[in-house]
Amino acid sequence: MESEFTLPATHDAAQVVAERWESFVGAAGVPVKVAFAADHALTEHVQNLVDHGGANGLTVTFSSQEGRLHLTILDDGVPYNPLDAPEPDLSLPLEQRPIGGLGVHLMRRLMDSVHYERRDGKNRLEMVKCWTP
Repeated sequence: MESEFTLPATHDAAQVVAERWESFVGAAGVPVKVAFAADHALTEHVQNLVDHGGANGLTVTFSSQEGRLHLTILDDGVPYNPLDAPEPDLSLPLEQRPIGGLGVHLMRRLMDSVHYERRDGKNRLEMVKCWTP
């Protein structure tokens, strides 16, 4: 099963993606725990693109097949590899931690694999989550 759509990178993009995601995982029969984890990673990335990426538009693709969930987000914003962000020091008290970086940390921890590349003038982030059907 696959779903692909394009939308403007506006303040309501994360909500639109979340609604499409909910419909997709329901129709694809993705387990709730898997869908929940991937939703957090997906929403975090889309919100960061809207808030900081300078993108005009996003193309989002979801696919699910035999225990493998694949999410791809393309954007036309500034070149930026979120995976280059350093791991946050979670041992520091909250008031001593720099702002930001937790979303990327969350994405790395929730997904089984995350890959970034800049291709044809676009940022491409691919995330995979697997489960036993």
